[in-house]
Amino acid sequence: MFDFVRRHTKLFMVVLFVLVFPAFALWGIGSYSRMGSSAKAAVVDGQPITQAEWEQAHRIQSEQMRQGVPGINLALLDTPAMRYATLEALVRERVLATAAYKQHIAVSDAALADALLAQGTTTVVDAGTAGCANYELFEASVMENAAIRIMAYLNVYDRGQEDAALPDDGVLLDSVTETFRYAGYHR
Repeated sequence: MFDFVRRHTKLFMVVLFVLVFPAFALWGIGSYSRMGSSAKAAVVDGQPITQAEWEQAHRIQSEQMRQGVPGINLALLDTPAMRYATLEALVRERVLATAAYKQHIAVSDAALADALLAQGTTTVVDAGTAGCANYELFEASVMENAAIRIMAYLNVYDRGQEDAALPDDGVLLDSVTETFRYAGYHR
């Protein structure tokens, strides 16, 4: 029997190639593409929550619990029930955000300030809403009227963060120069 196999090695190689290669090409490669961090743990409104997002959220939640209760048994945080609770929280968060977006629900500045004050927050940082062209307006209308202290970053673009597209005709470079001049003046 082995002599027959040894004499007809090329024939056996072709048979194995014909049988194995199509099976690997059709099923093997597809299973590799479904593996990894892009695997979906859940889908909310057509937007996936990936396995990697779920793992990161669970790590963050476990770290927060560990910091809040220093003597907690770490094995309790890594149970399937705790992992599932983290996924449920992610799904709930996405559902609420999607519903709020679709129904155009937003929190007013006054309500946000009240909520922050109730939690003991006294100062917030604005991430560049205003640029050098509209900073005084932002300061007079928002910062001075706020119940909490607002420290604002100055946006490089002269009109700050706005929905319109940034011009690509060199105006941004002038904006940057003017912003540096403005920031130096108002130190």
